[in-house]
Amino acid sequence: MDKIITRSSGLRVVVHPMRQTRVVATGVYVGVGSAYETKELSGISHFIEHMLFKGTSNRSAFQIANDMESIGAQINAFTSRDCTAYYTISTDEHTEKCFDILSDIFFNSKLSEENMANEKGVVIEEINMCNDDPTDVCHDQLNLAHFGFTGLGRPILGTIENIRSFTRQMLIDYMAQYYCADNVVISVAGNIDAERVLALVDKYFESRMKCGQAQKSYQASKKAFRRQLKSVRQFEQSNIAFGFPAYKLNDKRIPSLYLMANILGGGMSSRLFQKLREENGLVYDVYATDNEYKIAGMFMIYLAAKPESARKAVTGVKEVLLDFKKNGITEEELKKGKEQLKSSLLFGAERAVSIMRSNGLQVLLADNVFDINKKLKQIESISLESVKAVIDDVLDFDKASCSYVGREAGLDPLALLRE
Repeated sequence: MDKIITRSSGLRVVVHPMRQTRVVATGVYVGVGSAYETKELSGISHFIEHMLFKGTSNRSAFQIANDMESIGAQINAFTSRDCTAYYTISTDEHTEKCFDILSDIFFNSKLSEENMANEKGVVIEEINMCNDDPTDVCHDQLNLAHFGFTGLGRPILGTIENIRSFTRQMLIDYMAQYYCADNVVISVAGNIDAERVLALVDKYFESRMKCGQAQKSYQASKKAFRRQLKSVRQFEQSNIAFGFPAYKLNDKRIPSLYLMANILGGGMSSRLFQKLREENGLVYDVYATDNEYKIAGMFMIYLAAKPESARKAVTGVKEVLLDFKKNGITEEELKKGKEQLKSSLLFGAERAVSIMRSNGLQVLLADNVFDINKKLKQIESISLESVKAVIDDVLDFDKASCSYVGREAGLDPLALLRE
């Protein structure tokens, strides 16, 4: 099993050697995302992610991209509610070059006012694009309905007003608060051994990493707000999402919840897909999924339907859920769900980038490594009884939140679900 190696600064490193591949995936994970942002700073984690690609004291933005593409490598990043990550994927012979560039953007980014002005325009257009996408609007609105005006409830991208207000000093102060050694994990997977990784970590990161504890403040509430938010827009489809309070990261009930989500709305043979799309033609898209964070979680059901079919689609969701609550799942569904969850894990284990991401997130958020054998045992231990217990606990209509984006102002999906 992989081990967490902590350097003297507090920086944590995890390595997963994979001799069957010529690829190495390297990720730098920082324990800050939108859930840590105040209202005034909403969007700053994501904006910093953008700015770290805009030039350093050693490389211009073009040179960062060109240096990576010249060796056939990829560099990218993402911001979530719990973390920000910067990562590369390369052939094994170019691993050190990737460490060099990752450390360069991490420590030497200029964050110039000129580049900030340009990138503000880019991020504002990204926000506008999301605001024109009914699916994005529906999801963001559900988070707000469910988690309220907290870091978990606000959009990761922030607001246009906030983006315009950010200054260089605000970015520097925010990074000083969170980009600290004890709040960073370097995760590497691929054709490389731990000794080589540690040598590269010490050369490019450890000697420059700021020690001390990150001043973390999680801007979220464990309480679900259980309300409905509606946005009347002239989109072609009605987009509806229901959220139910679920479990935080690493809760022992999560494997059973994953299986429940899979049977309910995880694929083309799922109950919701069969009932709403295949049998009745009421929706184009319908699925169920779970989102878990450090202190809370939300189980979500999403559907997109023609406006004239939206009411019937919500009624169809209710019928499926009521049957689910009354009868649970079958032995056949239990077996199928286990096979699907196991396959998903094992398919991911074949890819260096998947292992790198899983280890990076697991070490950062739970301080333990991603153990695929443990995960497989947890899946095998799921029973009809454990799934039924999760169904009874999670699918409480009185605790549901709802997001509706569509043409019909009078449609009340939450009332339809509860009546």
